[in-house]
Amino acid sequence: MKNLTATKLYALAFGLFLGLCIWKFGNPVILDHKISAPTTLAEFLSEPWPLHWANWILLPLTMIGGLLVFKNRNLGHSEKLEIRNWKLKMKWLWLLPLAWLGWQFLSATQTVDADLTRATLWQFSGCVICYFLGALIFSRDHLWRWLLPDWSHEKNPGPRDIAKAAADLGVPYVLVTGIHLPDQHTENVLATAHTVMVSEKFERFDAIFSGAGDTLSAAVTAILSSGTDLESATHEALGYLDQSLNNGFRPGMGHVLPDRLFWAEADDEETDEDGEDHSLATAEDFSLPEHKTRH
Repeated sequence: MKNLTATKLYALAFGLFLGLCIWKFGNPVILDHKISAPTTLAEFLSEPWPLHWANWILLPLTMIGGLLVFKNRNLGHSEKLEIRNWKLKMKWLWLLPLAWLGWQFLSATQTVDADLTRATLWQFSGCVICYFLGALIFSRDHLWRWLLPDWSHEKNPGPRDIAKAAADLGVPYVLVTGIHLPDQHTENVLATAHTVMVSEKFERFDAIFSGAGDTLSAAVTAILSSGTDLESATHEALGYLDQSLNNGFRPGMGHVLPDRLFWAEADDEETDEDGEDHSLATAEDFSLPEHKTRH
């Protein structure tokens, strides 16, 4: 119970609420008027609940979450700076939900069914509130804040400090990634409670990636399964991740995706010693000559 903080209790309550929404509030909002309130214990357990009940459950969660947002302002200077920089980079992620919700309210002025529109706007507002509660309270909550809730130093804990806390919970190794260094570099460290096993530094890419952590986890797992020791597997997986990010691509207007098959791409020009071109065939190589026969 010593490590049970207000944020952890709120995370538990918020997670239970989201689970309750899936379990009891899964019906379309347009059918809310057809859902009867349960009157017996059996109905409470087996029947869906009226959707407007979710609004009254979310209301106190929103008020408590707002208090936690202000409470988290007591973070250290370095943490505040990191969170502020993150918010500036992700500004469009803050504006899009608000713009979308504003457009819904604007469209509601042309409604043909005021009661149905009112219920729908309540649900849309609840979705946006949940988004911002998650973004403001949980999204930048580092692992070390859960492992070291009593950490009071101005400087963030190092990999060894995190590894020691993890060892107390039965985790012998910890891979700490994305440690910011000067000159646009990041450090990734594999540590135990007693020593640093691997330390790799890479140039930090000026992009937001989606799937970098998944790529690293899958690479470490695959290399370990081949019988490689943990140190070598971590070193090789970090190098693989760096190359995947370096060759990353953006399929649309969203985040950059790691190119996990960068190693299979052929060079622009592949010729042997005789000067013959062995580059991969393209669609033009298989095209038929133009048909010029006249009838």
